[in-house]
Amino acid sequence: MARISTFAIVALITGCAPPPPRHGGTLDPIELAVHASGEIVVSLPRDFAPSDTGVTVMLPDSEGRALSIATHRVGPFFVGRLEEGRTPPPSAAEILVLREDELTRHSVPIRILPPPEHGGSMLWLEGPVEASVDAAGRARVYAPEGSELTLGVPSESGQLPLALSWDSDCGCYTGQLEGMTPEPGPLTIIDGNRRAHGLLREIAPDPMAVPPAPELQLEMPELGGDLPPVITIPTE
Repeated sequence: MARISTFAIVALITGCAPPPPRHGGTLDPIELAVHASGEIVVSLPRDFAPSDTGVTVMLPDSEGRALSIATHRVGPFFVGRLEEGRTPPPSAAEILVLREDELTRHSVPIRILPPPEHGGSMLWLEGPVEASVDAAGRARVYAPEGSELTLGVPSESGQLPLALSWDSDCGCYTGQLEGMTPEPGPLTIIDGNRRAHGLLREIAPDPMAVPPAPELQLEMPELGGDLPPVITIPTE
């Protein structure tokens, strides 16, 4: 049975513990992802983004010019959108963060996420991964085998940690929620000291649910119209 690490629980509760540097340097806690749909998602640590924080993304276009993308807050994220048909090159972007009347600039790499293959939400964990949760509480994460993953599932009481295990049948990591109802919201995948942040846009339907029976519609003849023929049932 998969176990949840102490680091994973602390990371989900605090929401602001960036992973330690692995090469002796420093890590910028700001993350930027550009989805195939054109949606831009910026993630800041919770203690770095009070309620009055504003974020603008400066993206280079194919000709080297800077595109200014305004964002709005969605939970702990700042979300914007590229114009249709525009895709930034895989380089660096500049994030302008305005908080408490102080403007800071941050250069971060651009992570371009492909469209989902299984109808889930795309996140970046040293590469694109896909996560989904259905109405019955079944969670799936499509990521390379060989990790110990914990999924922070959004619910009414905040993100709840769910330990995942490898399932060779689907070629993905799976887990089952117990005693809670998932809902759209912020999503986190934790693998040791690495974390991926994203948005769960919708809950997938329960694949085991029995579809409702079709409704029967009877058409009654209008008054004054032709009546249907009388059906006679023979008797002995």
